[in-house]
Amino acid sequence: MIIVTGGAGFIGSRLVRSLVGDGHEVVVVDDATGEGPGGTLHGVDVEDHVGQEAFRAALARPNALRGVDVVLHQGACSDTTEADETFLWDNNVRYSVSVLDACQRDRVPLVYASSAAVHGRGVGGEDPLNGYARSKAAVDAVVRERTPGRRAPIVGLRYFNVYGPGERHKGPMASMVLQVDDQIRSSGVARLFGAGEGAEAGQHRRGSPGGSSCPSTMWWRWSGGSPRDPTAAASSTAGPGRAARSRTWRAP
Repeated sequence: MIIVTGGAGFIGSRLVRSLVGDGHEVVVVDDATGEGPGGTLHGVDVEDHVGQEAFRAALARPNALRGVDVVLHQGACSDTTEADETFLWDNNVRYSVSVLDACQRDRVPLVYASSAAVHGRGVGGEDPLNGYARSKAAVDAVVRERTPGRRAPIVGLRYFNVYGPGERHKGPMASMVLQVDDQIRSSGVARLFGAGEGAEAGQHRRGSPGGSSCPSTMWWRWSGGSPRDPTAAASSTAGPGRAARSRTWRAP
């Protein structure tokens, strides 16, 4: 059995569809159902669908994850304009740490979603510029602290600007690819960034992996590209070009 948190979201639902299509038993954790017509999970037959609070309460019980093969943790507030950092700390950090702790306690592998937002304007370092980015950086910091003595594999994926079918429900947080496409379709003109940050007007470039590449990258990390050794830990970027080639392993 595989648990996917945030399973009704843009990336999570693509992951759930892929896993169910391959014959896996999947439990979705998400307050949104995504099951109605046009929903992200419409027509997908999952084993169960539970809300976040019920899942968080269940995690406190010993052996709550018995029988689970892997937890794919995608659940978080991904709104980069969210100003309530108390909410972000609970929903993104405390929630993620509770999942991490339960996986380590019950010896269940964890693959979790981090974000390239932790880099901010930095190229190789970390310089989070907003509450969302700070929450993701905080989780990564906890993972680094818990890495020594870990009892099960932990993999963190730093997503870049993911786009593809199924993201329209994200509204203003949808990818620039979708937003520019909508602009061109409605007016014939795309509104681009002005000059700044070392780039001329209209010359800003961002890596944007397709939504379908995230499930495949995640599953590659678990099923083949990631060692089953319980002492293993890894961090990855999930984006094109140089970012996709900068995967880094950390293991004793």
